[in-house]
Amino acid sequence: MRAIFDKMSALYATSPALGDGGQEPIARALKACERQRFVASATARVPTLAEDSVLPAPHVARAQARLLALLGSKGYGKEYVQEELLQAIGAAADPGSIPFWLALLRHTVERDGFKTKRDEHALSALALLALAHRDGSALALLLEALSRDNPMTRGIAAQLLVLAHPAPGYGIADDVEPDEEKPAFQPPPETVAAILEVARGKGFEARFLARRALEWAGAEVPRDAPDGVFTFEIRPRHQSRVLRVIEIHSSQGLDRLGSALLDSLGWDHDHLFAFSFGKDHSFTLPPPEFDQTPDDGLIAVGDVGMVVRSKFTYLYDFGDMNRFDMRLLSIAESASPRAKYPRVTQREGASPQQYGRGF
Repeated sequence: MRAIFDKMSALYATSPALGDGGQEPIARALKACERQRFVASATARVPTLAEDSVLPAPHVARAQARLLALLGSKGYGKEYVQEELLQAIGAAADPGSIPFWLALLRHTVERDGFKTKRDEHALSALALLALAHRDGSALALLLEALSRDNPMTRGIAAQLLVLAHPAPGYGIADDVEPDEEKPAFQPPPETVAAILEVARGKGFEARFLARRALEWAGAEVPRDAPDGVFTFEIRPRHQSRVLRVIEIHSSQGLDRLGSALLDSLGWDHDHLFAFSFGKDHSFTLPPPEFDQTPDDGLIAVGDVGMVVRSKFTYLYDFGDMNRFDMRLLSIAESASPRAKYPRVTQREGASPQQYGRGF
């Protein structure tokens, strides 16, 4: 998500629609967003446009036509050209560009490796239009994107819908001081309800991102199997003969899962760690900007949005880079009243040596 916010910040910084000082309230909102410890950070960073790269209004239509023509072409490096054109068109914040963004969102061809990235640009541009011009049609398209087939697109749309509704003091033209005791973003109840459906729906990326969006809005995040137990299969990377199966209560934090694994191996707990989720390991908890686990622990296992067979990676010790492959085997709706969680229910193979051999 941090990469998406970077993209929007780049558009804010270069958009003539915002006028002087338009970046300051956005910086406040970003700072407030970073205060929330569960912000998911995407690994890819989005380059900021140079100040002179914003397209003058008369050239926006030409750029749009050029990009649409490019969609049907073949050739090495066309994704880089698309990236530059998309950022420049988005930074123009032209309300007349909404049909263009709609056409991009509806454009689908087989083996389109840039589709998700292109949709992300389109949705970010729509969120900017909603902020800069309070454009209801842009918000409507963001809401429509919540029902698209691609889980990543649904999740991105959910987060941008929240970012498009800053609380008083965080908006582009606000001249009042923000209330830092309240959430920095306040989407209307019907928008929160629509995002909640995504958070409870299908597709890990959509569920994960929508739940983080609800956190930013100060809304309740749905917990899967609130009284239940998650069972994980864990193997050290490249050591398939070593196995640990661990059960953990839905309400317990991800850090407790990592600690239970380390205890089962006889390892110490003296190093930093990170959990990476998503097809490209795009989401990391805790986010890279945190150099330690929050005092009250990481997000509860049941709040992450995992589904049975979800796979993710646990990286322990950033020096030795010990990686463990984790897979969610099952979710039980109720816990054993006499069991103490987390607990190891299966062990195979001798524990690997902790120091001197990363894997």
